[in-house]
Amino acid sequence: MSTAGPAEVDDLFTLPVGEFVAARDDLVRRLKADGDIAQAGTVKALRRPTLAAWAVNQVVRTDVEAWEALVAAGRTVQKAQRRALSGLRDSGLRDASTVRRGLVEALTDHAARILADAGARPESHLDDVAATFEAATADRDAAATIGAGCLSAPVHVTTDFSGTSALLAMSLVADDGDDADPDEDDDEVDPAVAERRRDAMRVLEASRVQAEASAMAAQSSRDEAATTAEQAEEARRAATAAREAADRAQAEADTLTTRAEEAATVATEAATTAAADADAIEAARDALDALT
Repeated sequence: MSTAGPAEVDDLFTLPVGEFVAARDDLVRRLKADGDIAQAGTVKALRRPTLAAWAVNQVVRTDVEAWEALVAAGRTVQKAQRRALSGLRDSGLRDASTVRRGLVEALTDHAARILADAGARPESHLDDVAATFEAATADRDAAATIGAGCLSAPVHVTTDFSGTSALLAMSLVADDGDDADPDEDDDEVDPAVAERRRDAMRVLEASRVQAEASAMAAQSSRDEAATTAEQAEEARRAATAAREAADRAQAEADTLTTRAEEAATVATEAATTAAADADAIEAARDALDALT
């Protein structure tokens, strides 16, 4: 990923993905012609955004209000987590998490529409999109980077905080004491305690983010499976209808064949009768001729 630079660099990330490389290389040539070799090298190193990163860039640039609401919701969740871990029963964590989850889903849906309008298939990119929006709610630095709208790759939260487990993180926060003010700012408590608390909250938030991302991926898989099952059922019904139509057509063909055979038999019998009648008439004529 990159940070925002000159206006020309920022503009690169607003272009359709397929135009990024040509525009970047053109900017590099212009920078070199102006003698700005260092900046040209920096721009040349910019990577074309993945479709997921590109979609996120467009969302944070065009839906600023929802984006800012998501970042604020992330801070609210973190404060609620701190209250919950301090022992408060009514921490507001459930409601805060519901709001945050709704915003992640809304922004992800917006990204899906952007991808579809660009001619891409959104389904294969939405996990990375959702994970990036989740990361913005878990880490301030990630939120700042994502909010710049210049991502080249999606952002994922990691749970690797010097090997600290979520269970240990909870014990570290609990050790701060029941008298701690859950809304107290980190800079008003012992720095070591504040740092331990931040690490703990990051681990817990990362675990939550990964769990919800897994749940979303599982739901997506279930939805795809349901769609496939519906399509298979429709195909089965169509095949059954086609088979029944073929059976009806065969039955009608058999009936017509039988009728044709019966008609042929009747025609043969009629021809035989007609021939016999003709022979009888001829014999009668011969008899009359003999009498005369």
